[in-house]
Amino acid sequence: MEVQTVWHAGGVDETTRVNYKVGGVPAETVTSANIPVSLWMIVEGTKGSVRTGGSDSFVSLNNPSTLEIEIQGKKKVERFDACDPYQLMADAFVRHVRGKKDWVMPLEESLRFAELFDAAFALMKRPTNS
Repeated sequence: MEVQTVWHAGGVDETTRVNYKVGGVPAETVTSANIPVSLWMIVEGTKGSVRTGGSDSFVSLNNPSTLEIEIQGKKKVERFDACDPYQLMADAFVRHVRGKKDWVMPLEESLRFAELFDAAFALMKRPTNS
């Protein structure tokens, strides 16, 4: 894992780029308070790609969104109605706890995200005020 951070004089990370591997596949995440809002996600592979349309990958709360899929040169756009994704996740979790079959992120994947963030934060080397 490699982390590059631009620090504000007040000790806040303004821009952070994290390069890492997921199952041996290179991945990159960039967050920034200095880049105009452009919330998108792209996953590219040898046979195609999947990307969120427009700037709606993380701002789909009560807004319609799209997913653009390309496989071996053939493109397809899936459209999703406006919804509250947080409510959908909470409802699915409640159904799961009640013993019904529903989608819930496996604990191992949730822990992997936490480990990834912990590793990135450790490498950021936040400056100390002396």
